[in-house]
Amino acid sequence: GSPITAHAMATFGCTYTCDYCSEGGGFRTRPPTEIAARAERFMTVGAQAGASAVFFDDAILFGGNWHTIDAFVRGRRGADMPWAGQFTFPTLLRDQITVTRVLRDAVTMGFQYAYCGLENGSDRVMATVSKSRRTAVWPEAARNGFAVLRRAGVPRIGAAVLFGLPGETDASVEETIRLVAALVRDGLIDVVSPNLATWHPGTPLTRHDGVRERLDFTKIPP
Repeated sequence: GSPITAHAMATFGCTYTCDYCSEGGGFRTRPPTEIAARAERFMTVGAQAGASAVFFDDAILFGGNWHTIDAFVRGRRGADMPWAGQFTFPTLLRDQITVTRVLRDAVTMGFQYAYCGLENGSDRVMATVSKSRRTAVWPEAARNGFAVLRRAGVPRIGAAVLFGLPGETDASVEETIRLVAALVRDGLIDVVSPNLATWHPGTPLTRHDGVRERLDFTKIPP
């Protein structure tokens, strides 16, 4: 049959609070060794269940804590089970010596795929949705973040784009398309996942658009 990828979460919540995301805030912190041990158990259970890879669905891989990622990598006994996870650009653009070393070590221990929320190519649009930014220009931060992954030897890199955010215009859509095309052309990303912005319960976007009271998030459609 087709290869099976197991999905697991070693941490819950997120250290950021983007307006459109239902995972923002409420991050539950634990000691790095505890999170690393939990992640290793998921790898074992996934293998026992017949999975050929594990994708960690944490909002940011292990909370974006490089000490935790390092502890997990150092505890791995081999690269027989490929694994993957998600990053934010601020997480990737921290101490470059540490980040690059840990990523390279992770690749030798089976890390095969990194996924990042590019969201939108317009710096103006991204400034309206509380997306955490530690550089002045969002497209530049995105390019630099993807470059960190590529230089570290991550085999496959994916980007999620999100159309329809507040402030979106035909011009910003074109900015996003041009940025994605340039990132693909320059070999910085391999996979692109296009998405439409939607309302999730409890998000600032849902409250801002005035639909919180008009949507039933619990009713199952017929």
